[in-house]
Amino acid sequence: MFSFLNKIFGKKDAVSTKKRFDAEAYTEASKDTMSGYYGMTNRELYAYWDNTDFYDVSTIHKEDYSGLCTSARFRAQKAIKEKRLDDAWQLLQEEKYYGIKYCKSSPDCMKVTLIHYQQRPHADMANILRLEKKHTEALINYTYFVTDNEYLSVKYKRKKLQAYFNRAKLINITFDEYKNFIFSMHGIPNYSKIETAIRTNNFNS
Repeated sequence: MFSFLNKIFGKKDAVSTKKRFDAEAYTEASKDTMSGYYGMTNRELYAYWDNTDFYDVSTIHKEDYSGLCTSARFRAQKAIKEKRLDDAWQLLQEEKYYGIKYCKSSPDCMKVTLIHYQQRPHADMANILRLEKKHTEALINYTYFVTDNEYLSVKYKRKKLQAYFNRAKLINITFDEYKNFIFSMHGIPNYSKIETAIRTNNFNS
């Protein structure tokens, strides 16, 4: 199981995450299976996680929507590096599809998690559009990604947003004013509102 966690979180975070999973597994030890995990025993589940290769979708259970979502993201980012941009775009659509499907199939999925699954692919979509020199569309997508105000508390994400903003060459608005426009949405993503504001250069509505 550790190798599975290491793939996603990196070694340091994987150690603490494994401890949490082990604690949860111990708590559920009286049950033959872990609820919601395809009828697998704990041992079978850990073996499945360790044998999962996110770059090989055939290793992922057809009802593991979270795993399929992660696989689509990994393969999309690989396709971007290889300049297979059309393939990457399609995979990002798959990422969003499986992320939303996971949330709808999981009673524990919170609204904020659903929003994250809807937003996250747009970070890579913005990168694709940047590579295609479609800078207005790139800004729309990256802005949608950072609509959650917590993202703007991270310095490098603010710097990336400013880079997208500068490339789009909007008129009659400063970057600080643009950030205020994002904050005015109170962390509620609204792709249509963002797109309309950028295309019409009207940030007051």
